[in-house]
Amino acid sequence: MKALSERTSFYSHKKFPRKDGVRFVKCAGELRLDPLKTLPGRGAYLRYEEVPLVLKAHLLSRAFHQSVSPLEEENIKKAYESLTK
Repeated sequence: MKALSERTSFYSHKKFPRKDGVRFVKCAGELRLDPLKTLPGRGAYLRYEEVPLVLKAHLLSRAFHQSVSPLEEENIKKAYESLTK
């Protein structure tokens, strides 16, 4: 039997299957949403239902240990909304 690949949310610290989450990646100095979960760079995972909470509280900087610009947050919000439609 194949083991499921689990990830841990940087917001709630709960474990979940990789397919049930969304990955954010810091790639080439830019924070982006990684819908295919294949981009190189430092990644951080959230469960889908946690993304609006993290964006509202501006907590992405906590996962990447550096400030996140409002433009990057807006781009992530738009990308997330396109995933949920």
